[in-house]
Amino acid sequence: MKRRVICMILVILIMMTGCAAQKESKTEVTDNSAGLSETVSITDMAGRTVEIPKTIDQTLSRSPVGTLVMYTLNPEKIAGQNWEPTESEKEYLDKDFLALPMLSGWYADGKVGNVEEIVKAAPDIIFSSFSGKATQGTIDQANSIQEQLKIPVVMIDSSLESMSKTYEFVGNLVGEEQKAEKLGQYIDNLLSDVKTKSATIDDEKRISVYYAEGTEGLQTDPSGSQHSELIDLIGAVNVAEVEIKSGMGRSSVSLEQLLQWAPEVIIACHDQGFAAEGATYDAVLSDDRFKTLDAVKNKKVYEVPYQPFNFFDRPPSVNRIIGIKWLGNLLYPEIYDYNLDQDTKAFYKLFYNIDLTTEQIKEIYKNSK
Repeated sequence: MKRRVICMILVILIMMTGCAAQKESKTEVTDNSAGLSETVSITDMAGRTVEIPKTIDQTLSRSPVGTLVMYTLNPEKIAGQNWEPTESEKEYLDKDFLALPMLSGWYADGKVGNVEEIVKAAPDIIFSSFSGKATQGTIDQANSIQEQLKIPVVMIDSSLESMSKTYEFVGNLVGEEQKAEKLGQYIDNLLSDVKTKSATIDDEKRISVYYAEGTEGLQTDPSGSQHSELIDLIGAVNVAEVEIKSGMGRSSVSLEQLLQWAPEVIIACHDQGFAAEGATYDAVLSDDRFKTLDAVKNKKVYEVPYQPFNFFDRPPSVNRIIGIKWLGNLLYPEIYDYNLDQDTKAFYKLFYNIDLTTEQIKEIYKNSK
């Protein structure tokens, strides 16, 4: 009898051990299957299929264009910087962002990313921007960077027309959906308002504008270029009759051409990295060759605001959104009747998380009104 009881106990213990082993095996299988879904396949804004991590904590951008988009969404998810900020820019930039490693990027007359440092920083993805329509060259570049670094490269559209869609796309990728929705809605509302306002400007009342670039002010970009997009958008006339140059743009012009175009207003670029701070604006005002222009004689020369990012261009990214309000209000104050100081404060808070002071607003617009 005792022997039978002992046998029964042994059988029960063996069965319990077997069940426990089965449970442990099922747990291991579930964990393994979860591990198989660490990446997802997406279609980027250029139509490329890219395999990316399911969770994205750190990003890098090929150029400052994409960096600014991510900066406005969440600077903590940026792995490194593309450019050396000036002292005036540093006043407005997030301190943790300024402490990030300098990784450079693939842009601006042959700049190349620091491959060793990028690999060390280990971003989950890299953004590569295009404007309006991705060319085969920009696609090939994205594919080349991806192959070289073994890091997924995702292409995004930086054109103003698509900016709200870009925010939605990027926000979904990096888990910043709510912020992306707010920024995208702001952009949609503004673009809708600008299209309505610009349509009311009669052709004979459209102001002629020259966009001065370079250290001497004798470089420019024509209508249709992403670098001068704001002039077209608000309903002014870009006087430059030159071919559109891809990439960094900047077509050279002669003084004779400029005199013939006879612009009513000159907008002087702040060309960070290519001209000293204020150099273009100072050149237009101080060079005797420009003094016969009506724009100079009538004191209609204005510098593009640039703290911390250029309102007009360089880079052609989300920083141009507040530039729309600035340029519209500057050229057609009766049509674009914005409260510019108030709107600038609101923009900086929403996009840059900066509470501007009255003194900072004066500094930003010191040569721009």
